[in-house]
Amino acid sequence: MVKNKLKIIASKNNSEMKKIRLNKFIANSGICSRREADKFIQAGVIKVNNIPVTELGLKINYSDNVKFNNQEVKADKLTYILLNKARTSFSKQQYNMKDIIKSMCKETIYPTDNLGKKESGLILFTNDRELIQKEKSKFKAIYHIILNRKMKNSDLNKIKEDKIFTKKNGQKNSIKYIENHEKNEIGVELNLKDIKILTSIIRNLGYAIKTIDRVTLANLTKKDLPRRAYRNLMISEINMLKRL
Repeated sequence: MVKNKLKIIASKNNSEMKKIRLNKFIANSGICSRREADKFIQAGVIKVNNIPVTELGLKINYSDNVKFNNQEVKADKLTYILLNKARTSFSKQQYNMKDIIKSMCKETIYPTDNLGKKESGLILFTNDRELIQKEKSKFKAIYHIILNRKMKNSDLNKIKEDKIFTKKNGQKNSIKYIENHEKNEIGVELNLKDIKILTSIIRNLGYAIKTIDRVTLANLTKKDLPRRAYRNLMISEINMLKRL
């Protein structure tokens, strides 16, 4: 059973998030965007607990009854869950991602990106569509990559010369040998969108990648989160992700 394979790590969860902006509540339902929701609110077609509202920026409780053109609007509570994936967690021989997601919470949540069967580490699951859209372009991650053989210094320098490591705008990505380990173990910090480019470069240089472990995601770490375990993000962590 899935519940026996995944562990829930207790944390300060979303208990502080008792209220949500009305426009975001409507957008989370899938009816429209937040900007369009503001227009509907100003037009007076939104009711909260059967009372028409036109105030922009209004915050409501998740338990409030919201209607759009007299039709009830239902939106999942925003949920943010961090999973420390094991290399075989998503293999078809054990159980699939849908089973994992169902075991986490009652809301419908999605992985903000994917890790392959040989990949392990942190994955963020959420139903916050705005966060999903910004993740790959804004979030950085640290990876521990193990190769089939030692990487030559000349090859490491070739990788450093690629454009993903010579960007002039924003924080630069970095790659280096992991200290006190054999030279087949590489540490990399880069944007999520660049990891596929990097693995392609490594393979083109004649190396096979044995494992990839995502050690950090944005400023989230695996501290106190064993393999196959998951936890809700703290409010401070959610706010941090939204500021990136």
